[in-house]
Amino acid sequence: MRVIYWHVNSLKVVHTQKALKSAEDINEKTKRFENGVVCLISLEEGDQDKENLFEMFYEDLMKYANQINVKKFFLYPYAHLSNNLLKPSLSKELFYSLVKFLKNKGLDVDYGEFGWYKEFKVHVKGHPLAELSRSF
Repeated sequence: MRVIYWHVNSLKVVHTQKALKSAEDINEKTKRFENGVVCLISLEEGDQDKENLFEMFYEDLMKYANQINVKKFFLYPYAHLSNNLLKPSLSKELFYSLVKFLKNKGLDVDYGEFGWYKEFKVHVKGHPLAELSRSF
């Protein structure tokens, strides 16, 4: 799993059209998110077999969030961080499982829908920790 963290002032996501036939229909095409961490996530081959993958991600995310004093998160499926992507059906399942895992940990989590083309407008803060990348 590869991740980019952005500490943002704001994010606006507009789901424009399905990229995959298996993408779920959605009612809320536009989502807005403010003052939190956006996590761009690429799920890779083998991620489904990594023991404690979610726990490693959670611990790293919490360490980062505590450094910048943030309590809100937006997960954004982002296939553009890897050339070794997990199959879409498995990636979709793992992505939504990760969302559920973080919510079960008590986090305030929203997300962009998997399998959709999305237009986005982002305002990333300008401090030294505003942009980070991670591999798990």
